[in-house]
Amino acid sequence: MRSEQRKPGEVGMPPAVGWVRRVLSGLPSALADLTTAGTCIAAWWAPELLPDNLLRATAVIMIIEFLSIHGMIMVPVLTVLIGERWPRVALGLVLLLYFGSAAGVSLAVDTWWPTLFFGWLLLSRYVLPQWNLGGNDEHLDIGKLWIVSTLLWLGLVFVTVLLPVPSFGWDAATIGRLGLPGSGIWVEQPQRLLAFASSYFLLLAVFKLCATPEPPDTRDKRKRDKWGAVLRSGKK
Repeated sequence: MRSEQRKPGEVGMPPAVGWVRRVLSGLPSALADLTTAGTCIAAWWAPELLPDNLLRATAVIMIIEFLSIHGMIMVPVLTVLIGERWPRVALGLVLLLYFGSAAGVSLAVDTWWPTLFFGWLLLSRYVLPQWNLGGNDEHLDIGKLWIVSTLLWLGLVFVTVLLPVPSFGWDAATIGRLGLPGSGIWVEQPQRLLAFASSYFLLLAVFKLCATPEPPDTRDKRKRDKWGAVLRSGKK
């Protein structure tokens, strides 16, 4: 009977390999958020390096992200209202509504970059989480992603409005040159919004890497090792 017993690590996948697969499963979507965060950091640190149209778009990117977050919950709500037989209709209505809103923001800042940003954010939120480089059949829970995104958005907006934020390359001349529409602290001090966006997308990328479900074979192996150790200790 002892010849049939296996030591930990002899069955299934080693924990280190499982951790790598877990990170790889969330990597495509996390890389998209890191790219967005890098763009916002560049706009915050050295706005003179970016075109004015792109700077105006980054100044409203968190409004676009707000639309993207709410689009996550509108799809299942409309699916219930319209009927489960018409999920594509619900998705189409949501996309039409929010792309229209993004187009309105684009007209307000006189550049189509916000609409392109909206498409990019939808890609990183809905499509890329389904691409699992680690070969994992499980995907990131969209419900958890919506909750974390909402909490991060609400928490960081208060932090970056209330606490001091360095201006870096944003002086009065740069702000006046862009001519952002409207009023308020985000218009008068765009560096606060860029600090908000940079920290938001960085933390969201970390969440996607850490919260991606563990591969089933690694989880099953850990359970077998745990119960195997319990059985062996009981035989002694």
